[in-house]
Amino acid sequence: MSQESVKYTLTSKLGSYEDLLFCYDFLDSGFSDNQIWATGEYIDLTGVFVNQSPYQSSENYNAIVLDAVGSTVSQVTGESASFVSSSGFDLRESNLKIESNNIDLSNSSFIVDFSFESDINSGIIFGSYEKEQIQLPDLSYVTGSKGFNVGVTDRGHLFVNGYSKNGDFVKVFSDIELSKRNVISFGNNNDSFYVSYFDFFQDKSINITKAIDSFYIQSPEFIYFGGTSNSFEASQPQNKTFDGYLNSVYGFSRKVADVYNLFTGFYSDYIYQTGQNVFYEYQIVSGEDITYKTGITGFQENTLNDFEYTGHSEQHISYNSTGSQLIKEREHYSLLDSGVLLDVGYLDESIQNFYEPTGNSALDTLGLLNNQTGKTLYEKYEDIEEFTGEYSYVEISGVTGTFNIVETSSVIYQDTGYYDQKPDSSGLYFDLDSEDFKKDFLYYKGN
Repeated sequence: MSQESVKYTLTSKLGSYEDLLFCYDFLDSGFSDNQIWATGEYIDLTGVFVNQSPYQSSENYNAIVLDAVGSTVSQVTGESASFVSSSGFDLRESNLKIESNNIDLSNSSFIVDFSFESDINSGIIFGSYEKEQIQLPDLSYVTGSKGFNVGVTDRGHLFVNGYSKNGDFVKVFSDIELSKRNVISFGNNNDSFYVSYFDFFQDKSINITKAIDSFYIQSPEFIYFGGTSNSFEASQPQNKTFDGYLNSVYGFSRKVADVYNLFTGFYSDYIYQTGQNVFYEYQIVSGEDITYKTGITGFQENTLNDFEYTGHSEQHISYNSTGSQLIKEREHYSLLDSGVLLDVGYLDESIQNFYEPTGNSALDTLGLLNNQTGKTLYEKYEDIEEFTGEYSYVEISGVTGTFNIVETSSVIYQDTGYYDQKPDSSGLYFDLDSEDFKKDFLYYKGN
């Protein structure tokens, strides 16, 4: 529960905060330091939970933690905080007391969210029943009463305990099967006491009534959670009777309609969004893309020149020096003589062709010597020159162009848009663990 969720729900359903006298959410993220106080004097102190209702009245309706007692503020506030866990306020550890400040129970409404810890035992959830016998001057007695008790039987049914013209009564609402966690609403209006069980699976409340004369309930001095000052089980408010947790409680100064949606609003996540300048984009037709058919629209002549072989050719021969080399007698070399390359053998001219045998071998019998001289070497090159002539010819080619014939067409789109200023918005998101709200908790527990 958040303060924003409570405020939003109260203003949207009831129009103001004034009808919510007190509220406590023990499943919230926790109590800050300024939400737990101490009351009393000197060394006799008791822990107090500060009323979380957004309505600031002259009465505080703070919840006194009866078993959080001590001699220092830190002691009693720390002990009060220790009774609160992720499961809620542990009514096995302490009862809570709220000064009624003349709350008229004959025309009021309460929402209580509670859960069991283990086996179901009978106990008081909401206690305000007060009864007193007064002796008259004639020594007869009359019984005066205020308030009523709402609790749970061992069988797991809700009951209301109070007083009527016929004496004490206990009314058991056996049509309602409780779950591990339960949310109920009850109150009195026009001599009719009602109990509403919130069925979140069917998204509605189940309502049962009992006729009770408003004269007998009116305004008790205190309201207790977990105990009472008068019941068939307890006669002291400090006596702890309920074996479970108090998750949250809400007290209204009058009977309010549609308490089911009030509670779902309280327990919803409040969502607030600041209005934004939102851009909406869309497309418009901005044009058309047309493709026309293309092809040959005519012809043109081009005169070109080229060359071809005339059938006449000439051979050209040349000799190029490739260098010089030492040539010995009897070796051959190429001799360039008057433009003619001859293959000749070398004989030493200095001996004037006079040779005498010098031995018996083939060379010695010829009288050849090992004389040598340098000779220029040549290489023959041949090439053929072919003669060509220029001629002209005409080439015809097609001329391409565009016909006035549509081949394809497509629409062209353009992105555009506009801005729209959205107003601020708010709402609620409701979410509970369905596993805790299964029916017949008395039987399915432990399976």
